[in-house]
Amino acid sequence: HVGFRPYFAAVIGAGDAKADKPDPAPLLMGLEGSGISPGLDVWYVGDSHTDMMAAHRAGCAGVLIETKSPPEDLLRDHPPIARFPHHKSIMEFIKPFFG
Repeated sequence: HVGFRPYFAAVIGAGDAKADKPDPAPLLMGLEGSGISPGLDVWYVGDSHTDMMAAHRAGCAGVLIETKSPPEDLLRDHPPIARFPHHKSIMEFIKPFFG
């Protein structure tokens, strides 16, 4: 409903991978067959500290949407590379890159 679907080749949900977050399995599953390797140029966008943990464990960059505002102490070991206050703000940020 926020318009993200056209930007993704895969959508992975809970229970789809061999393990769930904070294990990196769902992120790595999403990259399978894409020709894209895990790295800091791959964003994993999430709204929780377990999302940021999973991003770090997969070797990807965690991007936090602060809808749930996880406590800062839970983000200390797995800090996001960017933070957005809500979904609309990240869409406004990435839209110019996609035309």
